[in-house]
Amino acid sequence: MSKLTIKNDEHSFSVEGPEIINLELKLNITDYGHTWKKIGDHLFNFYNLQNYANQPSDILYTDYEQFQFLKALNRRTYDDIRKEYSRE
Repeated sequence: MSKLTIKNDEHSFSVEGPEIINLELKLNITDYGHTWKKIGDHLFNFYNLQNYANQPSDILYTDYEQFQFLKALNRRTYDDIRKEYSRE
């Protein structure tokens, strides 16, 4: 199982296995889904290209805002996030 570390300066947290793609899916339904496309692509490709030569780095560097948002997002359920960002 692959582990991805998300870093900002000296702070970091890790996601493993399905947590990686779940974080990408959660990010996609937020307002940052498009503006942080590179982060979403890194998560998606890291998860789906495991053991391939073009798999992205196992460290994803972020700025402070991105780090805090992703860390909080990782703690929440998909359903909670979907309800919050629902356009209905």
